Amino acid sequence: MGADRSSVGGALAGRQDGPAGGAAESTVGGSPDTDRSREAEAAENFPVALRVLPAALRDALRAVYDVVRVIDDLGDEPGPVARSGTEDNAGTTPELRLARLEVFAADLARVWTDGRPTAPVLRALVPAARARGLTREPFDRLVAANVADQRVRSYATRAELLAYCELSAVPIGRLVLELFGVDAPAGSAVRARSDAVCTALQLLEHWQDIAEDRTRGRVYLPAADLRIYGVPESDLDTARASPALARLVRHETDRALELLDSGAGIVADLHGWARIAVAGYLAGGRAAGDAILRADGDVLGRVASVRRRDVLHHLVAALASAGPPVRAAPAPPATATTVRSPSMTQAAPALQHAYLACEEITRREARNFSYGIRLLPPPKRSALSAVYALARRVDDIGDDGTRTFERKTIDLGAVRDSVERIGAGAAPDPADPVLVAVTDAAARYPIPLGAFGELVDGVEADARMDALAASTGAASAPYRTFEDMEGYCRQVAGSVGRLCLGIFGARPHPDAALFADQLGIALQQTNILRDIREDLVNGRIYLPTEELERFGVEIRLDPHGALADPDGRLAEYIRFAAERARGWYADGLRLVPLLDRRSSACAGAMAGIYRKLLDDIAADPASTYARRRSLSGRQKAGVALRALTGIGTRAS
Repeated sequence: MGADRSSVGGALAGRQDGPAGGAAESTVGGSPDTDRSREAEAAENFPVALRVLPAALRDALRAVYDVVRVIDDLGDEPGPVARSGTEDNAGTTPELRLARLEVFAADLARVWTDGRPTAPVLRALVPAARARGLTREPFDRLVAANVADQRVRSYATRAELLAYCELSAVPIGRLVLELFGVDAPAGSAVRARSDAVCTALQLLEHWQDIAEDRTRGRVYLPAADLRIYGVPESDLDTARASPALARLVRHETDRALELLDSGAGIVADLHGWARIAVAGYLAGGRAAGDAILRADGDVLGRVASVRRRDVLHHLVAALASAGPPVRAAPAPPATATTVRSPSMTQAAPALQHAYLACEEITRREARNFSYGIRLLPPPKRSALSAVYALARRVDDIGDDGTRTFERKTIDLGAVRDSVERIGAGAAPDPADPVLVAVTDAAARYPIPLGAFGELVDGVEADARMDALAASTGAASAPYRTFEDMEGYCRQVAGSVGRLCLGIFGARPHPDAALFADQLGIALQQTNILRDIREDLVNGRIYLPTEELERFGVEIRLDPHGALADPDGRLAEYIRFAAERARGWYADGLRLVPLLDRRSSACAGAMAGIYRKLLDDIAADPASTYARRRSLSGRQKAGVALRALTGIGTRAS
């Protein structure tokens, strides 16, 4: 069942790549093979009983873990019977597994009645149950989940799958809370967050195990989502994930990570050993999500293996973010349907596809922004992806070397006209998913659509630069002063900052739009310093000619195709320009305290990635002379995590 591999509920039955059925003997309710159970434990997404915990707690965790293993194995693994034509893929009939589960459930009940169960694994549970006040209901629900696995092979909707998780995942979180003596009555914030985390970790396990579950005849991907993404069930039987299936897996993983984040405040709710242990379980889930996304959603063709260093990284981040108990509203119950945007709750398929198309563009093209966008809640993320997709279209027109200046002008004018029609209330072209999504987003958020016109103005200026360079055979340098370059940056980047602000929302402040504008301009200055060589090759010089003359700098290539800097004056100028850009970051980051937590994390991550890049360029200007300077994926993720936890998001 679902609990057989993940750190469900931050708890006990984690990733089990060890021998099948290692915790159950061939006789119903038999004793666990301890060595094999410990082998499986060693392969977890996280350490089942963290070594730092006191011995009594570790023993109690392992006692519960072994019972969960037995329940899972009784529901999943082959029994001591010969194969026959009526057996399923697991090697034994559902009827036999149901009988074994029934016998074990009856023995399980004796833990709370006479304290004398037959199975050794249950006898080992008795002391922990008594000492820790464990209740019977969570175990019964785990048995019920395995019973459901014998009768239900697929789920029509996400809501149905989440209802299954109420049996297969949520109980384990309850057991962990009981083990640590945490009071979490129904309706409490702690209970709600635990349920959200449990369910998220269960879903991540499902997405890791799509191929394994398929061999057992089970499909946990909701049929409705398979239809939306155009994935036939036959795609689950291939050696590699189809592009559509990979997109769906990435989508489901993102949603699971969002749900995980919604319950992450539980770490701050807890204290002592409970906080450390649950932070470890949460870290294991995040690392599992990393592994799936690192495989690009292809969980059929490669193993989405969790890296221990990722678990440690997320553990540190989780503990760093846990201060005093949080006062945020409790997470919604895990059974509530999670949607990707407000418009997608009852959205027509065309609108769903429009948002999905924009999110795919953002994932593929926004190599830096995507780390911040991922930190937003689903509604804002979808809207911002739509805005990004349209801005990307404008940029692509300006950068397309196959289009003439006249063609670029016509195409940019068409985008401008489309946005103006949207602002006037006209319906978008239904065949254009980006415009469909932007129209819907603008109806739900106060997006300043006029900023798209400013962006078009800036890209038209780029097109004129290209035309001039083509006619003269030399790079065009149209900006005489920094104020001239600042005006261009305001068009192409400050506009984007203001578009983002429309989605973020902010506490009332007369200068909120100004701060967003300044932050965008800071990011664009970083882009210009990073791309001096690339822009020169394309016939563009954005740096102010007045300043280049003052520093005695000529922007040109050396015989090897790198930027020429024979006397170090270019490096000196880059350090000067970087220091000025830092001032723009300091001004723009005054926006962050005006935003809600998730929006401030997004803005902080975007700014943090570019500011880190700026610092690297200033420290070693020559590193940009022959190639484009960039941050590694790990560096970007680290900046995003620090932004989410509130570390390093303020101006310095």
